[in-house]
Amino acid sequence: VWLVDPVDGTNNFAAGKRPFAVMVALVRDGEPTAGWILDVPDDRMVVAEAGSGAYIDGMRLKTRSDDPGAPALTGSISRNYFPDDLRAGIDANASRLGLVTGGHHCAGYEYPCVATDEQQFAVFWRILPWDHTPGSLILREAGGAVLHLDGSAYRPTDPERGLLIAANHDIWHTVRGTLLSP
Repeated sequence: VWLVDPVDGTNNFAAGKRPFAVMVALVRDGEPTAGWILDVPDDRMVVAEAGSGAYIDGMRLKTRSDDPGAPALTGSISRNYFPDDLRAGIDANASRLGLVTGGHHCAGYEYPCVATDEQQFAVFWRILPWDHTPGSLILREAGGAVLHLDGSAYRPTDPERGLLIAANHDIWHTVRGTLLSP
């Protein structure tokens, strides 16, 4: 199955703002086997093939391997669509992390930012397959973590909500523990 998001970040594009991207993924037997993200304004292409790594403009991507701790982490939380009680808890704990933004409203921008260490994590509630399948493969192939808030692996066919992506599994656990602590 081919998943195509011809304009990821549609609202940004319609408003004449950045970022926006074109995203494509090839899924076989329910698993992503290839993914492409084209950052149109910056003319930056990110690609991955399952088992073959991830590349940005032809250069191999490798996520950071350390965890500098919660106060040093930067990332985004796309608060739209979160249930009120979960949003309230996350909002109360987000200040324990470093810089946290509301996101760029473009998953095709967030995934490469985590893979290149421009930010170390991103959190989403609504996870439509065309928004997350290409980036999830790219980030995993670069060494990152793409897991639901309960720690289960993301799959394109998943009806589950809530997704935390991070530069590595240690950072994923730090961000999850920080945001979801009582």
